[in-house]
Amino acid sequence: MVVAVLAIAMTIAVPPVDAISPAAADAAAGEVAQALRFARREAMRTRAYHAASFDPLLSTLRVYRLSTVDRGVEDTGQPVLHPVDRRVYRIAFSEGAGAQATIASANFKYDKNLVTRYAVFGPDGRPADVHGLQVKDAKPLMEAGLVTVRHGRVERTVSLEPDTGRVVP
Repeated sequence: MVVAVLAIAMTIAVPPVDAISPAAADAAAGEVAQALRFARREAMRTRAYHAASFDPLLSTLRVYRLSTVDRGVEDTGQPVLHPVDRRVYRIAFSEGAGAQATIASANFKYDKNLVTRYAVFGPDGRPADVHGLQVKDAKPLMEAGLVTVRHGRVERTVSLEPDTGRVVP
């Protein structure tokens, strides 16, 4: 009898995963959108290229500054700090308690043959890749960049507009 009562109580107290999936997917998409917007604002504020990089395998995102000397590499001497907790800007969706969202995919097309998992913003706020290139040779984003996050069976996509750098959750 006690076991039956506990089973009923647990069924009522713990909502099914599907009930929280939309909220968790929305929250993860919000984090992605915030990271892209922050990288863009930092590029415009500091007049230096900034990137938001996504790793679907590890379900992480990072925001970092590119070196002013060598545009193709991360400037480890000036780490980008998260505006809230002031730690290096890295979010791991797979860490923490409970079931977390994952990064299902991230695609940014800068050239007909180059699709990356990072978005780079120039000092004017527009997306343009300079990895391994001189600034004058920066490659603009050719089509909307897309990052898809998933929680359970629920997916959300965040889009980066190629001409303006506008982020649409």
